[in-house]
Amino acid sequence: MIDEKEQYLRTEFWILSVGAAFQRANVYQHATDRRKSHFRKELFEYLNELSDQYRNGSIIEDDHIDYIDKVRNKAKSIADQHGIELTDNKFRFGIAQKLLNLYLKYLWCAGFIKEPPHFPVDRIIIQSLKIVPFTNWTELDSKKEYLHIISAAKQEANGQNLAQWELETYKRR
Repeated sequence: MIDEKEQYLRTEFWILSVGAAFQRANVYQHATDRRKSHFRKELFEYLNELSDQYRNGSIIEDDHIDYIDKVRNKAKSIADQHGIELTDNKFRFGIAQKLLNLYLKYLWCAGFIKEPPHFPVDRIIIQSLKIVPFTNWTELDSKKEYLHIISAAKQEANGQNLAQWELETYKRR
């Protein structure tokens, strides 16, 4: 059961996560503010349901990757229901991972869930890993590309849990 304080923080974390995942990603091609609001509300409800799976720390990497894909598919479905045109008529894997991973990072740091298996992949992390060829996270559109970055992070983390490694590595400019 989520109490009022947790719900308040989840809402704030959601706002921050959407801002970070959507701000440079050119998610919408055509959508009214009202439709965007409904889209975000339904997606928030879905992510809250998913995040409950992370409370006890039993989510393994393969499940987590499947959840990212489910977020991508759910976002596309919600957009279609609300008559929202997404750019290139899709919700990219990179946007879905950033949205889910960042939301989970906030929940983990607040103590609402156990440590998630991954971290939000973004420009700062990709650059710090010196991945060649460089792929912008907003353009990631496959599990393969995402897993290439995760693999590089695992090498860099040298056995440390990835979420903890990213927390220590990530530095705001």
